[in-house]
Amino acid sequence: MNMETEIPEILLNKMKDFIESSPEYDQHSFITSAVNNFLYKNGSEDRRVAENYLNDIFDQSPSQLT
Repeated sequence: MNMETEIPEILLNKMKDFIESSPEYDQHSFITSAVNNFLYKNGSEDRRVAENYLNDIFDQSPSQLT
C-alpha cells in the first residue's frame, strides 16, 4: 500500500534524524511502528496490534521470538 500525506516539517526532520541515528529502522519500519502504537493506545482489540506493540516495547522482532 502506498500512502501520501503532508506532515509538519519539524516532525519530518525529527523522523529523518531518528532513522539516520538508528540503523535498525528505516522509513517503513518507523511508520509501521508509529501507526501500530497509535492503534494500540487508542483501543484496537486486534491481537496482532497488541503483539507488535509489545514487540516494539521489548525491542524484539518476530524473528527473535522463535
